[in-house]
Amino acid sequence: MTQEQINVLLTLKNQGYAVVLFSPEELEGAESDRVADRLVELGWDIISDLKPEADDIDFSTGVTNE
Repeated sequence: MTQEQINVLLTLKNQGYAVVLFSPEELEGAESDRVADRLVELGWDIISDLKPEADDIDFSTGVTNE
């Protein structure tokens, strides 16, 4: 991976994006498109589980009351 590619990923992460990346070696032969599709499916469940509930947010400040 080039430094430019790393910089793009870090920029996205710093802007609040969830960035997940597996190298071809880490995929161990699994098709990257199929892994990505499955990660998206699981990601929606994880987002639903981890997002703050409306009762946990102070909408005047945007701060989560955890």
